[in-house]
Amino acid sequence: MTLVLDFIGKPTFILISAAILTTLLRRSSAAVRHAIWILAMAASMLVAVAALLLPQFEWSVLPDGSTGVTFLRMEDTEIDPSQTAAAPNLPERPFRLVFVGVLGVTFVLLRLLIARLAVRRLTRNAIGMMDDDWRKLMTELCSEFHIRRPVRLLLSKDNISPMTWGVWRHTILIPSSAADWSNERRRLVLAHEIAHVKRNDGLLQILVQVICSVYWFNPLVWYAAHRVRIERERACDDRVLVLGTEAAEYADHLVQVARGLRDQRSLTFASVSMAQPSQLEHRVVSILDSGVHRRALSKAGTILVCAIAALISTSIAAIGIAAEVPLPPVFISSVKVAPSPATPTKPAAAPQRAPIRNGNAVRNNEPIPRQILHSSTPTMQQEDPPPLRVGDGVTPPVVVLRVEPEYTDEARQAKYQGSVVARVTIHKDGTLTLDEVVRELDYGLTQRAVEALQQWKFEPGTKNGEPVAVSLTVEVNFNLK
Repeated sequence: MTLVLDFIGKPTFILISAAILTTLLRRSSAAVRHAIWILAMAASMLVAVAALLLPQFEWSVLPDGSTGVTFLRMEDTEIDPSQTAAAPNLPERPFRLVFVGVLGVTFVLLRLLIARLAVRRLTRNAIGMMDDDWRKLMTELCSEFHIRRPVRLLLSKDNISPMTWGVWRHTILIPSSAADWSNERRRLVLAHEIAHVKRNDGLLQILVQVICSVYWFNPLVWYAAHRVRIERERACDDRVLVLGTEAAEYADHLVQVARGLRDQRSLTFASVSMAQPSQLEHRVVSILDSGVHRRALSKAGTILVCAIAALISTSIAAIGIAAEVPLPPVFISSVKVAPSPATPTKPAAAPQRAPIRNGNAVRNNEPIPRQILHSSTPTMQQEDPPPLRVGDGVTPPVVVLRVEPEYTDEARQAKYQGSVVARVTIHKDGTLTLDEVVRELDYGLTQRAVEALQQWKFEPGTKNGEPVAVSLTVEVNFNLK
């Protein structure tokens, strides 16, 4: 339950919330929407780790089921005391699922590695831009974007889309056809790529691919990665337009650059490409939309958004939904009583007749009437009769008050389940007495069952309308759902 919640439920909730929020903010700047998607993906990655480190605040989900007591007419059977509790119901390791999961992670990371190697191969085959015009343009744009670290500019031998990559040392690669570009087009293309450098999109792209490798089975993560690519390019377009470029002119240059270039999609896993044909139409529409806000996210805004995302992520990670262990059903599975032996009774004493003589105190020759003394039947103190068997005129007792036994924490953590079997006597006053525990459970479950049963109250069984003691065999089942 916890594993599914941390790796599927919580990330899904976060990504759906991000989708709703970005939809509501569709008129805001692309930088804000891009930040929301990035933070949502990062939060999806962190909730699973945070759930292991943070104390859990659990919400219990009450079960729908109820317990019941059933009296069953069964033949007398012997219960084997050696049949102890069922072994802990530990789930078998899902080796197949683990294998499939590792295979998916390996595939995505291998794809990222192959893309990194392809980018390195392009770097080795490219040549450095030694033209003074390019150098001067790079210096001006880095100054406008307040970039102080060095940025390497390379000219590829292939006619590929302009792209940027790098974490610590950023590299901009432009196609071989860039030598024929006008100064304005050079400036717009370099401004777009330097905007990626300013935003550290090369690092974020690798982060997105790593998160996709972990959550490769979740389609919402792939959708989030798709939205990150779209909002990233739109955010860089906004940075170029903020420099004072005309929207229609920039859109025309973007279409002209994308025309005739070879799109290598495999390289986008490790780099940031400027002109992807699949996004071109939506980007042009966004560029020409004059009602869109194009401001970049400030440092203060970035810190605020990150703080809010961290607070929400921590709160979500600390929440755990624990299904409450259902109260174990109690079944009176068999009615076992010893036949009541006949109570020995003494025969009534016959009346005794004894003549009474006068002795020496009676005068001679005086007639003495005859007297007969009748002896009464001697009284005997009788013990309570033994409990009876249900049947042959004996009705079973009826439960009027029940106390449900509960799982111990140790048994719940060990996923331990089984049955406690005990012989009990239901007396005339409706109380229960434990006679013998036939089958026990570990982790304190036997004691929990006995304590609960001793608090039960019954309407006693009857015979010929009179209450009688009845002996029963009770089975208390502890099951995890």
